[in-house]
Amino acid sequence: MLQLKGLTLNHKSTVLIIRWLVVLLVIFMAAYSPKGLDFACPNYLLSLIYLVLNLAISFVPQRYFEKGWFVYVLFMLDIIFVSAVVYFAEGIDTDFYLIYFLSIFMSSVGQSLGGSFPVAIVTSLLYGWLVYKKYGADMFSEPSFWLRIPFFFLIAMFSSFWSVQVAAERKKKEQAEEYGHVLQKEIEQATEEYLKVNESLKYYKEYNDNIMTSISSGVIVVDINRVVTTFNQQAGTIFMLPPSMVMGKTLGDFEPLKPLEELLRRTMETGNNIHRDEIIVRVENAREIPLGLSTSLLHSQTARTNGAIAIFNDLSRTKSLEERVKHSEKLAVLGEMAAVMAHEIRNPLNAIAGFAQLLQTKVEKSDPRRKYVDIVTQEAFRIDILISDILDFVHQKKAANLAVNLEQLADRVIAAKSEQAGRKEITLVKQASPNTPMVMGDAVRLERILLNLVNNAIDAMDRPGAITIKTERLEGDLGPVASIIVQDEGCGIPPENLETIFKPFFTTKSAGTGLGLAIIQKIVEEHRGQITVKSEIDKGTTFSLVLPAAAETEAQGN
Repeated sequence: MLQLKGLTLNHKSTVLIIRWLVVLLVIFMAAYSPKGLDFACPNYLLSLIYLVLNLAISFVPQRYFEKGWFVYVLFMLDIIFVSAVVYFAEGIDTDFYLIYFLSIFMSSVGQSLGGSFPVAIVTSLLYGWLVYKKYGADMFSEPSFWLRIPFFFLIAMFSSFWSVQVAAERKKKEQAEEYGHVLQKEIEQATEEYLKVNESLKYYKEYNDNIMTSISSGVIVVDINRVVTTFNQQAGTIFMLPPSMVMGKTLGDFEPLKPLEELLRRTMETGNNIHRDEIIVRVENAREIPLGLSTSLLHSQTARTNGAIAIFNDLSRTKSLEERVKHSEKLAVLGEMAAVMAHEIRNPLNAIAGFAQLLQTKVEKSDPRRKYVDIVTQEAFRIDILISDILDFVHQKKAANLAVNLEQLADRVIAAKSEQAGRKEITLVKQASPNTPMVMGDAVRLERILLNLVNNAIDAMDRPGAITIKTERLEGDLGPVASIIVQDEGCGIPPENLETIFKPFFTTKSAGTGLGLAIIQKIVEEHRGQITVKSEIDKGTTFSLVLPAAAETEAQGN
């Protein structure tokens, strides 16, 4: 193919264009030859045949132009026609012979390096015959004749060389274009594969992120330089640090994470994993959190160490449950002992109280000994009250399990304590949410909780104020729960006493058994609930109770 400024010509088109050029030159030179181009002369007939023949060749299919023998036939016909026209036009003495050069050049198009030499040989023979016919054998001794013959071969050689160069360049270009197409296809395939891999990586990254977000344990991964590469959401929740702040930095840059950095450093240096270790970390506001932690080395597929992993859990709730279990075990032992002691004390105490009351009837009020008898009687009854509290604390009787309306419970407590609160100018306020669920339990024992809490709140307030009882619905870990809050504006509880107020016999009052809050906690635990307290000195105290909601019950406001 031949390409000219973006126009690509196949072999047939190239040959036909040059042939038409030769035809036109032959006709033109025949017209201006000594014989001219008259209608009756042979040149006219030859030119017409040449023109018609070239028109016919234009309709020959492309595939024939790719065949060497067909192209050589065309070239030979051109040389014969040119020689015939030169002969009949008597143009051997003119420049008519120059058309031979064009024919030889045309024969080199698309051929090998020696492709036009056969045409040059035929041309030389025909040209020599024409000269011989015109001038005889004497012309062969002329230098002009022998100068023209070599030029036929020079043109054949240079045109063939040019044709080969053009063909080589064309082949290189075709190979380059083919390579470009192949490369383009490979680029498209590579791009498609890259997009697929990218989508796959994106999917697996999202999948990995979802796993890390869903894991209930904290996960931290560091590389060999102890730079954080993974810091999941749960780790951020435990340490109160956003993952984006920690990623790409060392654990030592953050004070709460330094204990973990030391353990991970030790794991990478020694190669020994840590299993179920417990450490204490300090987070925001110097709050201490116990962590259950395990570490392991991070290996690649080549078994080379790439870093270390730390997996940990907040043990605060577990430790709290352990403390509650220990506390319950102590209370159980204490309860058994208290029950036995209470029964053993109550028997002689009844005798003492009975005889003391009998003496009261025998001794006149004016008798100086009467006050001692009264003291014995009062103390005996005080001991009896203490024994009753102890027996109530160790109460083992199965409580009732009925639906209890907390709003109605709050109303009964407020009605029972209004007069006592009014004497100190204290207002009892109820704030009941309409969606507060009912709870299953013993209404009498639940009411005792509220009575004791309200009574303690009244005792803690030495100035006018309000005691608020709130009820509402909350969502717990295992489903909906009912929340009861008793909030006062009293003197508050010292921080050092907050951990001990629920222990038996602990009290700050001049009178009392110290079993009130212990009994409250025991009743709450019987109802599978939880009680917590918050207090500030001179600002007040808030007791919060959480009880499981009764299943399939309507809200209390309905």
